Amino acid sequence: MENEMDIINFYLSGDGKFRFVFAETKDVVNKIREIHKMTYPVANAVSRFVTGTVLISSNLKSGDVLGAYLDVNGPIGGIRCEANSYGHIKGYAINPDVGVDEFDSNYVMDLNQLLGSGMLTVTRVLKRGKVPFTSNIEFKGGSLALMFADYLKRSEQINSAVFISNFMKPDGFIENCGGFIVQPMPDATEKEIEKMEKEIEKLPPFSEVLKEVDNVNQAALLLFPNYKLKQIGERHLVFKCTCSRDKVLKVLKSLKEEDRKQLLLDDGTYLVVCEYCKKEYRVKKEEVENFK
Repeated sequence: MENEMDIINFYLSGDGKFRFVFAETKDVVNKIREIHKMTYPVANAVSRFVTGTVLISSNLKSGDVLGAYLDVNGPIGGIRCEANSYGHIKGYAINPDVGVDEFDSNYVMDLNQLLGSGMLTVTRVLKRGKVPFTSNIEFKGGSLALMFADYLKRSEQINSAVFISNFMKPDGFIENCGGFIVQPMPDATEKEIEKMEKEIEKLPPFSEVLKEVDNVNQAALLLFPNYKLKQIGERHLVFKCTCSRDKVLKVLKSLKEEDRKQLLLDDGTYLVVCEYCKKEYRVKKEEVENFK
């Protein structure tokens, strides 16, 4: 599948009984992989986590931001991802260089070993809201797609089928990555939901479908030909970090003086590196003192 830009598409079935969200994230996750020089297994986990975050952010309104933060007891330590209503995505792993044996670079740790178990925290910051909405979901290990489905069910009271898939080359390049969500609308009957569940069980991996089509829209129509999907919206996706010098100054200014002293270099400057994009900010002590 050749695509100039990643995208997320929104659909309703022809009868209005089901909502569908389809996303392709290949370019975004490869950008994140390159920035952080991730090992093969870490890139595998992060690409799936970022795709899941994109999917659950699909209902953001203008100016809203969603952050998904996974803390685990596995070697990766955790994964962070933030997405906003404009399709700007960023993410990283706490430990991006784990999962490959130091004596044999071909050894690949599987997701269960890499992640272990832990806690997912999802925060929604609404443009018009004063207080962020935060949800915590226990991650017992295994499928990240099931973890995101559990989040939607427990925190947003939406029963959802979540699918996330990727296809990686031996060198770690992510050739295809994407996922989709299927959600019943309030007027869908139990019989209609059961029928959908049976059809979903027979679907091939989404990454295999992406290799056979030219765009996400074709993939959606190919997977659900009997539902007369109507596209109701789309959002282009791109890696974009929102860090800035002013934000760095604001954070440094907010620290206690004794805490700032620990960050001060011998030349009288602070060196701050953005965790998401790795951009370095060198800030003079006087800049922080004079910042308002």
